[in-house]
Amino acid sequence: MTDAVDTKHPTYIERADEWSLMRDTTAGEKEVKGAGTQYLPQPSGWLPSLQLRSAMKSMVLRPCGI
Repeated sequence: MTDAVDTKHPTYIERADEWSLMRDTTAGEKEVKGAGTQYLPQPSGWLPSLQLRSAMKSMVLRPCGI
């Protein structure tokens, strides 16, 4: 017999993204910015060029409140 549980309750599946968001936001700014475009979407109109990726990176690295 194995101890692995391969199934997840439907409510768990439904709420997993919300819990992940709560964990990341409670962990702080570094965690949110570290998730990249998961929480900080790339502004529309920006093409995936090296220069624009650099600009997006500088926006993410900017401290809060600036």
